[in-house]
Amino acid sequence: MKMDFPLFDSSCHELSGSNFFDPGNMSSQEAYALLNTRFTMAGKQTALALLAKNLTDEIYFGYGFGDAGFPNQISHDLPGMFGTSPTHRFKKFPEPTSVNRL
Repeated sequence: MKMDFPLFDSSCHELSGSNFFDPGNMSSQEAYALLNTRFTMAGKQTALALLAKNLTDEIYFGYGFGDAGFPNQISHDLPGMFGTSPTHRFKKFPEPTSVNRL
């Protein structure tokens, strides 16, 4: 019995420059880089993806704001994580076709 599951790989390197979170430039963050990857084995109707985000476990701020009279609010974003993403299509959809409309 022959199993035909092609393997797809996608990797992403995200770069962010230094930035400020408030109008007075009191709260800032240095530049950082994130490394994400995803490996997918796919069949005709079933696929399984193994994924990893923030492989270097970079600590960085995901969101922040501040205004006059209020303390600055800054939150950390997600740490490194691993996971799977199974997919199964119960009904095979027809291939899309182009339609010319006037």
